[in-house]
Amino acid sequence: MKYDFDKLIDRRGTSTYKHEFSQYYFGSDDILPLWVADMDFETPDFIMDEVIKRANHRVLGYTVPSRTMNNIIAEWIERNHNWKIHSSWIKFMSGVLPSIAVALQTFSSEGDNVIIQSPIYPPFISIPKANKRNVVFNQLKRVGNSYEMDLDDFRKKAKKGASVFIMSNPHNPAGIVWERETLKEVAEICHAYNILVISDEIHCDLVHPGHEHIPFATVSKKAREISITLMAPSKTFNIAGLGVSFCVVPDLKLRKKFYDALNALHIAHSNMFAYIGLMEAFKNGDDWLKQLKIYLRGNFDFALDYINRNISQVKPFDAKASFLLWLDFTEMGLNSKDLRKLMIEEGKIGMNNGADFGPGGEGFQRLNVGAPRTVIEDALRRIEKAVNNRGL
Repeated sequence: MKYDFDKLIDRRGTSTYKHEFSQYYFGSDDILPLWVADMDFETPDFIMDEVIKRANHRVLGYTVPSRTMNNIIAEWIERNHNWKIHSSWIKFMSGVLPSIAVALQTFSSEGDNVIIQSPIYPPFISIPKANKRNVVFNQLKRVGNSYEMDLDDFRKKAKKGASVFIMSNPHNPAGIVWERETLKEVAEICHAYNILVISDEIHCDLVHPGHEHIPFATVSKKAREISITLMAPSKTFNIAGLGVSFCVVPDLKLRKKFYDALNALHIAHSNMFAYIGLMEAFKNGDDWLKQLKIYLRGNFDFALDYINRNISQVKPFDAKASFLLWLDFTEMGLNSKDLRKLMIEEGKIGMNNGADFGPGGEGFQRLNVGAPRTVIEDALRRIEKAVNNRGL
């Protein structure tokens, strides 16, 4: 079956986050909103059909996950990421961010240092701060149109003391697929200084053709002993609205402490449609995902070519994963506030403001290319117009 990723779908009027909050975040509803990290493609039929079938039962009472769900998750991970896990390592959750918050509360105390690598997904900054932890930035090093970890600085920050390191693997917003040797060195450092690694791997299924996602816990025995891995089908199959994710914790002592905390809060569960969505995605989603990744890579190639030919002042990063394009506007010499204003008022486009991603994000914008190509072309023309009209 061939899936149609060019189909245009009007999501307005469905309480969609990116439309409902456009006025709040951008001061206008008259923008093209490409900032929230979900896609504008139809959720595949093999998921929707089962959700509708269950809804038609007409009784939406208390529902538990299928007894086979953890096995289905384990099979998906082994098939797609070459990681053989035991079903007992898995715990269902409604989202990655609540899992991070509970892990911070369980394995650190108020005032503890939490290391993150900026520029980074903004909740990695806001969640520790909201939980009264001290955020320590290990800023990534720019290398061409990508980044690499500054492991010397990471080691210095770890030596000074930290309870937790929150890692984005693959990296959001730059789409970096971290290499095995880098991850092994991170494991060595964190193990030596007794630092828990929370590895957010929500974008792992969306690694582009020709590249491979390496789960952090697979790189060494030390990595397995100190890590909590967070995954979800929500980005992959565009079912974020269902509230569906899961944790994988190989180490028994770590697992017991963390899962006891989740159980104590009564949050290790979700709704019946989340369970159905996850199971159908992982049972039947291989072909759909293969086609999606090819289409997304095509969007990136189209965007990079367009920008390099028509908007020379903007430098795009060449992501190896996900549907998020990290754009460098620093050659324009604008501060973050003026850059954002220019994109909104002249380009009529809503992107994520790079300054929100911490040190190193100033002068950048994050563009979601998980949409039909005609929408991406429209977005790039709007950016081109804004850049060319500056000062006119």
